[in-house]
Amino acid sequence: MGDFQLSNECFEVKSTFGNYLVDFSSHKEFLDNTDHAKTILVIDKTIYKSFQSSFTSFLEKNILVIDSSEKSKSFEYSTTILNELLKKKIKKDYTLIAIGGGTLQDLTAFAASIIYRGIEWNFIPTTLLAQCDSCIGSKTSINFRSYKNVLGNFYPPKKVIIDIKFLESLPSVEIKSGIGEMTHYFYFEDSIFLKEIFANYDELVTKKQSILPFIKESLRIKKNVIEIDEFDTGIRNNFQFGHTFGHAIETATNYQINHGQAVTIGMGISMYISMKEKLMSKSDFLLNHQLISKNFPEFNFNSFDFNSFYDALIKDKKNIENYVVCILIEKPGLLKKSMIEINSNLKGNLQKYFEEYQS
Repeated sequence: MGDFQLSNECFEVKSTFGNYLVDFSSHKEFLDNTDHAKTILVIDKTIYKSFQSSFTSFLEKNILVIDSSEKSKSFEYSTTILNELLKKKIKKDYTLIAIGGGTLQDLTAFAASIIYRGIEWNFIPTTLLAQCDSCIGSKTSINFRSYKNVLGNFYPPKKVIIDIKFLESLPSVEIKSGIGEMTHYFYFEDSIFLKEIFANYDELVTKKQSILPFIKESLRIKKNVIEIDEFDTGIRNNFQFGHTFGHAIETATNYQINHGQAVTIGMGISMYISMKEKLMSKSDFLLNHQLISKNFPEFNFNSFDFNSFYDALIKDKKNIENYVVCILIEKPGLLKKSMIEINSNLKGNLQKYFEEYQS
């Protein structure tokens, strides 16, 4: 799986739905060369304000600006988008171009997959999270009422344009979020970039364009796996490392902690539970937990609602019967899908983790 080296300015991802291209290039140049009459831009509101000059060649009727947030990533809001697209007289031979982060990606891909039984779409990711992770992999996920990520399908774009100029407009907290997401890929493969990302942490947060090699490494790892397990039935499950606990942290803090840093804490919890399950040695736990702690968020866990966290965890959609399904770790490169019984022992270990390492 490690033969592919991402050193070029573009690469192809093999998919059941048709291979698609990822190109590291100028978003403006790409947009200027599209068929404007048959293209509708779906743009994040913040991006539209900051990069409005990039879209001046498009007529207003070919632009849809949306407020993309966790609250808008819902089935209810997707019907609003569909209604707007139909009002713009979209046809089967039109193409949507999503310009924004992961939430806008989910909404646009979902809409593209169901309107006229599917139309083409392209993606210009503008956040580090989207550039290093979600832009490839085919998945779409949206919320339904109070249920998170329960609707969706697999519907990849025809092309992804990664322009790192967008990173310059991001606050440092969003860079830290992306670092958290890349870190879990580096743990998956025991990449040499694992130690590098923390050795260069401060520079990456401030000099944002220097993060490009890390983006490419993250995508290289993900590409190698999704090409053999696109539908997440086998080894791709291990990409959930840190996410089961991280999602529960996001819920319990009402998203005050961003996704990538919640995943970073989630990896710390997975390491702790792995140690308690005698899968990871204490010395390896301490070494790795110290390494990732650089990306822990500034958050007062003394006021943390542990019961809300635990409730979200035991209701995770991946759980089976009375077991939390999560990814544990022996050491970098050795991850293991595990089932942990939901009982007082699990709850006690989780409480101890927050008391000992997050207070």
